[in-house]
Amino acid sequence: MSGEVIILVADDNYVPHAKALMVGCALQGEYRGDYSVIMPEGCDGTDFRARGIDVLNVPDKGFMAKFWIFSDHFRNWNSAFYLDCDMLIQGPIQRAFDQLERTGAEIICHKEDTPALTSWQTWDKRHVEHKPIYDEMLKEFPDFDDRIWNTAWVLFKPAAIEIDVIEKLRALQVRFADCNPEGEGGTDQQIIDLLLHKRITQVRDKLFCYWGMDEPQNRCMSKFRGWTGDEVPIMLHYCRWYAPWIRKDPIADAYAIRRLKRVCYDLYAENLAKFDETFPQKDAA
Repeated sequence: MSGEVIILVADDNYVPHAKALMVGCALQGEYRGDYSVIMPEGCDGTDFRARGIDVLNVPDKGFMAKFWIFSDHFRNWNSAFYLDCDMLIQGPIQRAFDQLERTGAEIICHKEDTPALTSWQTWDKRHVEHKPIYDEMLKEFPDFDDRIWNTAWVLFKPAAIEIDVIEKLRALQVRFADCNPEGEGGTDQQIIDLLLHKRITQVRDKLFCYWGMDEPQNRCMSKFRGWTGDEVPIMLHYCRWYAPWIRKDPIADAYAIRRLKRVCYDLYAENLAKFDETFPQKDAA
């Protein structure tokens, strides 16, 4: 066991995507540490376990399964890096862990351009009807009108996370479920930001960002985002509607990862095909 772990969340449908991303971390990201996959109870983690990959089965499913990245299970490692599966890697992942150590931060994420309140209301189809609930949130959570943290990446120190954080996150989702409905735009991000907003530190050097922000026309100085314009992200988030496993037309957005000069789908498929050789079964090693 190493001191660092990359955490993914996958149900049975997302197992191929988790496998492809692990290979991307190992090959494009030159990562040599541990991996863990959080899976809802009933999902089959046998293939991961056979390769020495840690699997944590949890009682929640859907986006609430992601709350378990804050489980005390991960105190077995000094540093943890959660990644959504719809990522492509284009640089050394050790840069992220080094930043966590260097800054002394508890949690590092990337701040979106949108205030949390706006983000909630964008996905809440009944946000006008729910205005009294949002007024309640603003009173209880003063940072609710600050820019929301993107939780596609969560780089953190497991020992800094209190044992009851998962229960607090679950309780907030139950309380505000009408505004953050599962399957209708609701996300873990809204809830994690609500509870942990003040404890999160902005990532430096644009180590990770939305794929479009690394396109040539967007590699520019931005005081608002704190970018100088010459940063090189180590990974890009494609979001489910631009996911690497979706075949795209050559003229479509997110067709290629330009720094690697690769078609996104081809890189995803190649990584998935290399899973067995990159992570051989222990009894076959």
